[in-house]
Amino acid sequence: MANSTNKMLVTTYPNPDLDGLSCSLAYAEYLNKTGREAISGIFGVPHREAQYVLDKFNIKINRLKSLPQEYINIALTDASNPESLPSQIKPEQVVEIIDHRVANEVKKFINAKIQIELVGACATLIAEKFIQNNLPISETAAILLYPAIASNTINFQGKLTTERDRNAAQWLTKQAKFPANFIHDIFAAKSNITKPLKDVLLEDFKAEAFNGIKIGIAQLEIVNTNGYIKNNLSEII
Repeated sequence: MANSTNKMLVTTYPNPDLDGLSCSLAYAEYLNKTGREAISGIFGVPHREAQYVLDKFNIKINRLKSLPQEYINIALTDASNPESLPSQIKPEQVVEIIDHRVANEVKKFINAKIQIELVGACATLIAEKFIQNNLPISETAAILLYPAIASNTINFQGKLTTERDRNAAQWLTKQAKFPANFIHDIFAAKSNITKPLKDVLLEDFKAEAFNGIKIGIAQLEIVNTNGYIKNNLSEII
């Protein structure tokens, strides 16, 4: 069984995108505001869009190379497959999972309380916890969660976008001040690819196991697709 201490580390998969990173920080805040001692921590290097938001607002994150000894219990956000976790985390240490994926491996987390709900972004589920419990949210958490929803839903145009995503995002826009063209700038940051295409795809690559079958997934989201193809045609071919 998981350790009985109330102290909890909230984290996500390594090299997280904005959704995973924002949820880890915001859910740790939520836990502390509801009487459970928690910290957030990130393994690896944040995705381009996440780093853009961190830099723009001078937000500091807790970068981890190992597990803090006093925080043995783990809460996962935007992650529900043991194969995608940092090597330092054992599935039996995970006591809570919050995710929005249809495909998941939650049965392998024998000690975990599970919340899987099919919305466009895990950030929606975290924002709803503040809304439903009438809890104030910090400006930092709102600054991270709002663009996470916008990014994951492709600015609310993606097929997986729900009314819950829109409602959560609308609430978050009232909790902090956002610059003009903020969402466009985030998509531009995602599109600012300076490394070879192969390296970028490998950074985003995830190996997921579904019913015993491993599937590799990588994606690339960019604005001005035609321009990118024109300038990088030889590499793409």
